[in-house]
Amino acid sequence: MVLAINSGNEFTDIGVFESDKLTYKAQFVTPSACTADEYTVKLLSMSGEKKSFDGAVIADVSDIGAGVIKSAVKKFVGSGKVVVIGPGVKTGLNIRIDNPAALGANLVAAAAGAMLNYGYPVIIADMAAASAFTVIDGNGVVRGGALVPGFSLSLRALSDNTAQLPRVHVNETASYSVLGTNTESCMKSGIVYAAAAVIDGFVRRYRAVIGEDAPTILTGSYASIASKYCEEQVKIDSSLALVGLAAIYRRNIP
Repeated sequence: MVLAINSGNEFTDIGVFESDKLTYKAQFVTPSACTADEYTVKLLSMSGEKKSFDGAVIADVSDIGAGVIKSAVKKFVGSGKVVVIGPGVKTGLNIRIDNPAALGANLVAAAAGAMLNYGYPVIIADMAAASAFTVIDGNGVVRGGALVPGFSLSLRALSDNTAQLPRVHVNETASYSVLGTNTESCMKSGIVYAAAAVIDGFVRRYRAVIGEDAPTILTGSYASIASKYCEEQVKIDSSLALVGLAAIYRRNIP
Protein backbone atom coordinates (compact mmCIF):
# COMPACT_ATOMS: atom_id res chain seq x y z
CA MET A 1 0.00 0.00 0.00
CA VAL A 2 1.39 3.38 -1.07
CA LEU A 3 0.43 6.87 0.09
CA ALA A 4 0.55 9.62 -2.57
CA ILE A 5 0.54 13.29 -1.54
CA ASN A 6 0.13 16.23 -3.93
CA SER A 7 0.60 19.38 -1.83
CA GLY A 8 -0.41 22.58 -3.62
CA ASN A 9 -0.61 26.20 -2.59
CA GLU A 10 -4.31 25.98 -1.72
CA PHE A 11 -5.23 22.32 -1.38
CA THR A 12 -3.51 19.01 -0.69
CA ASP A 13 -4.73 15.78 -2.25
CA ILE A 14 -3.86 12.42 -0.74
CA GLY A 15 -4.45 9.03 -2.28
CA VAL A 16 -4.01 5.46 -1.11
CA PHE A 17 -2.97 2.89 -3.70
CA GLU A 18 -3.34 -0.85 -3.26
CA SER A 19 -1.96 -3.05 -6.03
CA ASP A 20 -1.70 0.00 -8.31
CA LYS A 21 -5.37 0.86 -7.74
CA LEU A 22 -6.51 4.11 -6.15
CA THR A 23 -8.72 2.93 -3.29
CA TYR A 24 -9.06 6.12 -1.24
CA LYS A 25 -8.77 9.83 -1.95
CA ALA A 26 -9.19 12.93 0.21
CA GLN A 27 -8.45 16.65 0.07
CA PHE A 28 -7.69 19.24 2.73
CA VAL A 29 -6.73 22.90 2.78
CA THR A 30 -2.96 23.24 2.71
CA PRO A 31 -1.82 24.98 5.90
CA SER A 32 0.34 28.06 5.38
CA ALA A 33 2.76 26.71 7.98
CA CYS A 34 2.90 23.73 10.31
CA THR A 35 5.28 21.40 12.09
CA ALA A 36 5.95 17.83 11.04
CA ASP A 37 3.90 16.63 14.04
CA GLU A 38 0.95 18.80 13.03
CA TYR A 39 1.11 17.48 9.48
CA THR A 40 1.22 13.91 10.77
CA VAL A 41 -1.95 14.58 12.77
CA LYS A 42 -3.56 15.99 9.62
CA LEU A 43 -2.71 12.82 7.71
CA LEU A 44 -4.12 10.67 10.50
CA SER A 45 -7.37 12.64 10.58
CA MET A 46 -7.80 12.49 6.80
CA SER A 47 -7.01 8.80 6.38
CA GLY A 48 -9.26 7.74 9.26
CA GLU A 49 -6.72 5.38 10.75
CA LYS A 50 -3.03 4.64 10.56
CA LYS A 51 -2.66 1.92 7.97
CA SER A 52 0.39 -0.17 7.17
CA PHE A 53 2.09 1.51 4.22
CA ASP A 54 4.93 0.16 2.12
CA GLY A 55 5.94 3.72 1.34
CA ALA A 56 4.89 7.15 0.13
CA VAL A 57 5.52 9.62 -2.67
CA ILE A 58 5.29 13.41 -2.40
CA ALA A 59 4.88 16.29 -4.84
CA ASP A 60 5.12 19.60 -3.01
CA VAL A 61 4.84 23.19 -4.28
CA SER A 62 3.40 24.65 -1.06
CA ASP A 63 4.84 27.07 1.49
CA ILE A 64 5.25 24.25 4.02
CA GLY A 65 8.31 22.78 2.37
CA ALA A 66 9.01 19.23 1.25
CA GLY A 67 11.33 18.71 4.22
CA VAL A 68 8.56 19.18 6.76
CA ILE A 69 6.15 17.05 4.78
CA LYS A 70 8.71 14.27 4.27
CA SER A 71 9.48 14.23 8.00
CA ALA A 72 5.78 13.94 8.79
CA VAL A 73 5.21 11.23 6.21
CA LYS A 74 8.18 9.24 7.53
CA LYS A 75 6.45 9.15 10.91
CA PHE A 76 3.22 8.14 9.21
CA VAL A 77 4.59 5.28 7.09
CA GLY A 78 7.21 4.09 9.55
CA SER A 79 9.94 2.07 7.85
CA GLY A 80 8.44 2.55 4.38
CA LYS A 81 10.38 4.31 1.64
CA VAL A 82 9.51 7.96 0.90
CA VAL A 83 10.07 9.43 -2.57
CA VAL A 84 10.02 13.22 -3.00
CA ILE A 85 9.65 14.48 -6.58
CA GLY A 86 12.77 16.43 -7.47
CA PRO A 87 16.18 16.16 -9.12
CA GLY A 88 17.48 12.60 -9.25
CA VAL A 89 14.05 10.96 -9.13
CA LYS A 90 13.19 8.80 -12.14
CA THR A 91 9.91 10.11 -13.60
CA GLY A 92 9.82 8.40 -16.99
CA LEU A 93 9.35 11.82 -18.62
CA ASN A 94 11.42 13.23 -21.47
CA ILE A 95 11.41 16.88 -20.40
CA ARG A 96 12.87 19.26 -22.97
CA ILE A 97 12.50 22.71 -21.50
CA ASP A 98 15.25 25.19 -20.66
CA ASN A 99 15.71 23.76 -17.16
CA PRO A 100 13.96 20.39 -16.70
CA ALA A 101 14.64 20.45 -12.94
CA ALA A 102 12.55 23.62 -12.66
CA LEU A 103 9.31 21.95 -13.76
CA GLY A 104 6.99 21.97 -10.76
CA ALA A 105 6.60 18.68 -8.91
CA ASN A 106 2.82 18.88 -9.28
CA LEU A 107 3.16 19.30 -13.06
CA VAL A 108 5.62 16.41 -13.24
CA ALA A 109 3.12 14.21 -11.42
CA ALA A 110 0.22 15.27 -13.65
CA ALA A 111 2.29 14.71 -16.80
CA ALA A 112 3.25 11.21 -15.65
CA GLY A 113 -0.40 10.45 -14.92
CA ALA A 114 -1.56 11.81 -18.27
CA MET A 115 0.91 9.72 -20.25
CA LEU A 116 -0.11 6.62 -18.31
CA ASN A 117 -3.86 7.17 -18.67
CA TYR A 118 -4.12 8.86 -22.08
CA GLY A 119 -0.87 8.32 -23.96
CA TYR A 120 0.48 11.14 -26.14
CA PRO A 121 0.19 13.70 -27.59
CA VAL A 122 -1.73 15.22 -24.72
CA ILE A 123 -2.47 18.66 -23.28
CA ILE A 124 -2.82 19.07 -19.52
CA ALA A 125 -4.44 22.03 -17.77
CA ASP A 126 -3.94 22.02 -13.99
CA MET A 127 -6.57 24.41 -12.63
CA ALA A 128 -5.29 25.34 -9.19
CA ALA A 129 -4.13 28.63 -7.62
CA ALA A 130 -2.39 29.13 -10.94
CA SER A 131 -3.68 27.60 -14.16
CA ALA A 132 -0.76 25.63 -15.53
CA PHE A 133 -0.62 24.13 -19.02
CA THR A 134 1.73 21.29 -19.92
CA VAL A 135 2.12 20.01 -23.48
CA ILE A 136 3.42 16.57 -24.42
CA ASP A 137 3.93 15.93 -28.13
CA GLY A 138 3.44 12.79 -30.21
CA ASN A 139 6.93 11.57 -29.36
CA GLY A 140 6.27 11.70 -25.63
CA VAL A 141 8.37 14.84 -25.17
CA VAL A 142 7.32 17.46 -22.62
CA ARG A 143 7.64 20.53 -24.83
CA GLY A 144 6.63 23.28 -22.39
CA GLY A 145 3.46 25.12 -21.48
CA ALA A 146 2.13 28.28 -19.89
CA LEU A 147 1.18 29.70 -16.49
CA VAL A 148 -1.66 32.16 -15.87
CA PRO A 149 -3.41 33.31 -12.68
CA GLY A 150 -6.03 30.82 -11.55
CA PHE A 151 -9.51 31.32 -10.10
CA SER A 152 -8.60 32.31 -6.56
CA LEU A 153 -5.62 34.46 -7.53
CA SER A 154 -7.69 36.35 -10.08
CA LEU A 155 -10.56 36.95 -7.68
CA ARG A 156 -8.19 38.16 -4.97
CA ALA A 157 -6.45 40.46 -7.42
CA LEU A 158 -9.77 42.07 -8.30
CA SER A 159 -10.86 42.67 -4.71
CA ASP A 160 -7.46 43.47 -3.19
CA ASN A 161 -6.42 45.97 -5.84
CA THR A 162 -9.63 47.92 -6.28
CA ALA A 163 -11.48 50.17 -3.85
CA GLN A 164 -15.04 48.93 -4.26
CA LEU A 165 -14.98 45.37 -5.55
CA PRO A 166 -15.91 42.78 -2.91
CA ARG A 167 -14.44 39.35 -2.22
CA VAL A 168 -16.45 36.71 -4.06
CA HIS A 169 -16.14 32.98 -4.61
CA VAL A 170 -17.18 30.60 -7.37
CA ASN A 171 -18.30 27.03 -6.83
CA GLU A 172 -19.05 23.91 -8.80
CA THR A 173 -22.79 23.75 -8.16
CA ALA A 174 -23.63 27.30 -9.28
CA SER A 175 -24.43 28.33 -12.84
CA TYR A 176 -22.92 31.50 -14.27
CA SER A 177 -24.26 33.59 -17.13
CA VAL A 178 -21.88 35.26 -19.54
CA LEU A 179 -23.91 38.43 -18.90
CA GLY A 180 -23.50 39.50 -15.29
CA THR A 181 -26.23 41.80 -13.98
CA ASN A 182 -24.59 43.12 -10.81
CA THR A 183 -21.09 43.64 -9.49
CA GLU A 184 -20.70 40.20 -7.92
CA SER A 185 -22.20 38.28 -10.83
CA CYS A 186 -20.02 40.26 -13.26
CA MET A 187 -16.92 39.30 -11.29
CA LYS A 188 -17.90 35.64 -11.16
CA SER A 189 -18.84 35.52 -14.84
CA GLY A 190 -15.61 37.25 -15.74
CA ILE A 191 -13.55 34.70 -13.85
CA VAL A 192 -15.22 31.52 -15.12
CA TYR A 193 -15.62 32.60 -18.74
CA ALA A 194 -12.12 34.07 -18.85
CA ALA A 195 -10.72 30.77 -17.56
CA ALA A 196 -12.68 28.84 -20.18
CA ALA A 197 -11.56 31.23 -22.92
CA VAL A 198 -7.94 30.84 -21.84
CA ILE A 199 -8.27 27.04 -21.98
CA ASP A 200 -9.96 27.17 -25.41
CA GLY A 201 -7.36 29.56 -26.78
CA PHE A 202 -4.35 27.62 -25.58
CA VAL A 203 -5.83 24.29 -26.65
CA ARG A 204 -6.42 25.50 -30.20
CA ARG A 205 -2.87 26.85 -30.42
CA TYR A 206 -1.30 23.77 -28.86
CA ARG A 207 -3.20 21.42 -31.15
CA ALA A 208 -1.85 23.36 -34.13
CA VAL A 209 1.63 22.48 -32.87
CA ILE A 210 1.33 18.89 -31.64
CA GLY A 211 -1.68 17.57 -33.55
CA GLU A 212 -5.39 18.22 -33.78
CA ASP A 213 -6.17 14.85 -32.17
CA ALA A 214 -4.41 15.73 -28.90
CA PRO A 215 -6.86 15.30 -26.00
CA THR A 216 -7.05 17.97 -23.30
CA ILE A 217 -7.17 16.80 -19.69
CA LEU A 218 -8.31 19.20 -16.98
CA THR A 219 -7.27 18.51 -13.43
CA GLY A 220 -6.95 20.49 -10.21
CA SER A 221 -9.47 21.93 -7.77
CA TYR A 222 -11.21 24.20 -10.28
CA ALA A 223 -11.28 21.85 -13.27
CA SER A 224 -14.95 20.94 -12.94
CA ILE A 225 -15.98 24.61 -12.86
CA ALA A 226 -13.91 25.63 -15.88
CA SER A 227 -14.94 22.64 -17.97
CA LYS A 228 -18.61 23.69 -17.98
CA TYR A 229 -17.83 26.79 -20.02
CA CYS A 230 -15.22 25.47 -22.45
CA GLU A 231 -16.04 25.30 -26.15
CA GLU A 232 -13.22 22.88 -26.91
CA GLN A 233 -13.70 19.24 -25.91
CA VAL A 234 -11.99 18.49 -22.61
CA LYS A 235 -11.89 15.64 -20.10
CA ILE A 236 -11.73 15.95 -16.32
CA ASP A 237 -9.41 13.73 -14.30
CA SER A 238 -9.18 14.84 -10.68
CA SER A 239 -6.83 11.96 -9.80
CA LEU A 240 -4.28 12.64 -12.53
CA ALA A 241 -1.40 13.77 -10.29
CA LEU A 242 -2.02 11.03 -7.72
CA VAL A 243 -1.93 8.37 -10.43
CA GLY A 244 1.29 9.89 -11.76
CA LEU A 245 2.82 9.92 -8.29
CA ALA A 246 2.04 6.25 -7.78
CA ALA A 247 3.63 5.45 -11.15
CA ILE A 248 6.77 7.41 -10.23
CA TYR A 249 6.96 5.60 -6.89
CA ARG A 250 6.87 2.22 -8.65
CA ARG A 251 9.59 3.38 -11.03
CA ASN A 252 11.89 4.33 -8.16
CA ILE A 253 10.95 1.62 -5.63
CA PRO A 254 10.52 -1.64 -7.61
